[in-house]
Amino acid sequence: MAILARPERTDIHETVAAPSADRAPRLHRGGQRGTMVAALALTALVVAAAARPAQPLTEIGALAPDALARLTRPASYVALAPLCDLYDALSLLTIRQHLAVLAWLAMAFVIARGLAARRRGGTGAWREARAALVVACGICAFYLAGALITRPMAALALADRDLLTVDVHSHTSASHDGRWDFDAERNRAWHRAAGFDAAYITDHREYAGAEAAARGNPARAGLGTVLLPGVETRVGPEHVNVLGVRAADSIDANGWLDVRRLRRAHASTDADRPIILLTAPAARIDRMLAYIPIDAIEVVDGAPRGLSFTRVHGAEIRSAAERRGASVVAGSDLHGWGRTAAAWTVVRLPGWRAMTPERLDVALRTALRDPAAVSVVARTAPPPPFTLAAWLTAPAAIAWHLFASMTGAERVSWLAWTWAVWALALVGARRRRSLGREESAAWQSAA
Repeated sequence: MAILARPERTDIHETVAAPSADRAPRLHRGGQRGTMVAALALTALVVAAAARPAQPLTEIGALAPDALARLTRPASYVALAPLCDLYDALSLLTIRQHLAVLAWLAMAFVIARGLAARRRGGTGAWREARAALVVACGICAFYLAGALITRPMAALALADRDLLTVDVHSHTSASHDGRWDFDAERNRAWHRAAGFDAAYITDHREYAGAEAAARGNPARAGLGTVLLPGVETRVGPEHVNVLGVRAADSIDANGWLDVRRLRRAHASTDADRPIILLTAPAARIDRMLAYIPIDAIEVVDGAPRGLSFTRVHGAEIRSAAERRGASVVAGSDLHGWGRTAAAWTVVRLPGWRAMTPERLDVALRTALRDPAAVSVVARTAPPPPFTLAAWLTAPAAIAWHLFASMTGAERVSWLAWTWAVWALALVGARRRRSLGREESAAWQSAA
């Protein structure tokens, strides 16, 4: 009878390979090089852009206040310059530019994952799907945070005390598409932070937001940001704002403009007659100008669709306004999302600081009918892409303009954050290497 040999007991430490003492350094050396290259590249871009600075503001109109206007940034904005500058740049993009940026991010992701798979010698479908989902969620979260978080704002400052800034198109939570918690006082705080002296509340077929705003107005216009009444309504496919009207005027009937009533009100010779403003985007500018009396046309609209339209049709809008004798104005089209003002309507109105809100409303509407008394100061941005070359270079143009239009203080903030992040990454890598060596020594001691 054969005797079976009893297998020898194998110690568990001999069946599991101990980690190599220099494995952690090899794993993290490439990451350190990548972090250093990124920090150096960003530093070079920040410094190089200072050699060819870009103007952060441009002026449209006859008033020419550009020499008297400047973009100011509070200390908190400068301290958080990388975050605030990036969100401002994103907020000023047209829809085409957003698509170009997202296409480049998708292409960069595919290239990066391909290179990583090549180094690993292969990859799995689940791994790549999971990585794509993580990146997509990260991009969505970044955009959503920009829309929701309260952050410092860049504001317009005017040196001439006879000039004031007004927003002719804003909303509160009373609008069906307004942010749920964006009440009249939050609207006021947003406009105050952006440097507006006054703003019209033009909710969709609603007056509750404007009525609440009136209760919180200062006694005199110079004591704080004044919110004035209006409504956004429709004529066929077009949206128009009527400034200086209240619920009792019955201009809006369930979201549609009562054209006959508006014509009668507009035909009045009283200074108190309303302002009719054609908003952007508009499908048929000339037809609308012939159909109803138009006092002003938006040449800048702060919403992505509005920016897309006004950046392309700006010359057409200005030409139509000149033919009709209408003013060109800017509206934020604010619904409570984001913290970036794209443009300001600047009006010359001597003595406005001593006016009551009611008197300011009448004086503003009188001034807005005079194109010579009104200008628009707008934030600058690269033009939207239309050719293939422009699509391919759009992200580079956006990045260059972002860095070229920064102040010296913002550049210092960017450099400080860049190298602080690099230093933290370096400390983290060294700590991981130290832990790797300790783990390896522990395995070897146990073996």
